[in-house]
Amino acid sequence: MVRGDYRQILAVLVVLACAVTAEAQSRPLKDVIFVVHQTIQGHDVSFPYPFGPQLPAAPDFQGETGPGRFLAQWVPQDESVTDWTQIIALASTTALPRAGEDPAAFVVDLLRPFAIEFAERCAQNPSIVADVDQRGVHGYRAMIGFRFGCGRLHGQPRSEDAMIQYFITDHATYSLHWAERGPTHDPGAVDTARWRQRGGLMFSLQVCPRLGVDGTPHSPCD
Repeated sequence: MVRGDYRQILAVLVVLACAVTAEAQSRPLKDVIFVVHQTIQGHDVSFPYPFGPQLPAAPDFQGETGPGRFLAQWVPQDESVTDWTQIIALASTTALPRAGEDPAAFVVDLLRPFAIEFAERCAQNPSIVADVDQRGVHGYRAMIGFRFGCGRLHGQPRSEDAMIQYFITDHATYSLHWAERGPTHDPGAVDTARWRQRGGLMFSLQVCPRLGVDGTPHSPCD
């Protein structure tokens, strides 16, 4: 668990990038009622949709956020991307680790803006846990995840906890971000069991090409 101002947090993140050893817990997509399919970077990206009671026709927000970057966001029914109790964000970038670059160090660079913004919004010292670092499994070059906890936000009587998981493929880097706001809690008092279960769902994300090697349409991920 990491506590301190955001400069300390970033320093520790760099260390964690070389030292994470936790193991992912996955859950097959077929065991989940709703599965989102989103076309990004010419691929079908699918993951379990936890909000129910029905699968939305489209994300609550989607669009390009810069060259080679895409973002889609989902929130529970009757909420918005600016006022939510929970939110899931699927993002992608065509950026990839350079030759010889450690994937965890690459992910830390991607994570840095969010880590700074999260720390600045938190009225207490946030907690950051490097949760998962797996290489060469499930068809990914790397899967790397972090958990964030803030017991009380600035100017708001509520907390915010989040998990971000990165999936590095041969053509793009994807991330899945699940955040929740609720009652205030002690710094670092994050429900680890609940977030590990959610992390298992998030690591069920699949990336499948929409075109086969012969250029014909490819069936999306099952």
